[in-house]
Amino acid sequence: MAKARRTTPPEMPACTNSPAFLRSTATSCGAALSSDSGPRTRPARWFGSSWFADRNWDRVREHAVAYMMIDQPGMLGTTRWSAHSTAELRSFHQTVEGRTLRNRIAEWHKAPKTGDSSFFGAGIPTFWAEGGFTPEELQATANATCGWWHHSLESTFDKIDWDWMAEHIRIYGAYLWELCTAPILAV
Repeated sequence: MAKARRTTPPEMPACTNSPAFLRSTATSCGAALSSDSGPRTRPARWFGSSWFADRNWDRVREHAVAYMMIDQPGMLGTTRWSAHSTAELRSFHQTVEGRTLRNRIAEWHKAPKTGDSSFFGAGIPTFWAEGGFTPEELQATANATCGWWHHSLESTFDKIDWDWMAEHIRIYGAYLWELCTAPILAV
């Protein structure tokens, strides 16, 4: 008899696929769910950081200290820590990484203006970090920096390295802790 394949991450209850959980998670993460017709009669629309930046421009300019983007944590097959940031945040995140990374090569790249750079125009320092492939691995996959499966039907739970995911969460937590508790921000 074939072994049952895991469909949820370790220690994550199956209830996380419920509409109530997804609504509360989306709301708490700053994303917005909307429906034009009152009670849900069609799939919800998700609005991301560009939508938020456009509708909260003044609040962002006045109160934001940094924009931290998280995408593709625990990416299978990556062996490096690849951070991208604006110059203002380079020292900040490299200090945190120096304290938290375990046996990984860390590399830095200047953050480019991409679709995920919603707060560049508002002048908000920006950074993101994730597992990175070696130059040889990138060459073999036509420079697929987020894996050949990125934004496809193949982007499934089997493309996650759960041990590496735990490390990502620990590092992301350290970034956030420092941003929220530092008496003086290093920006």
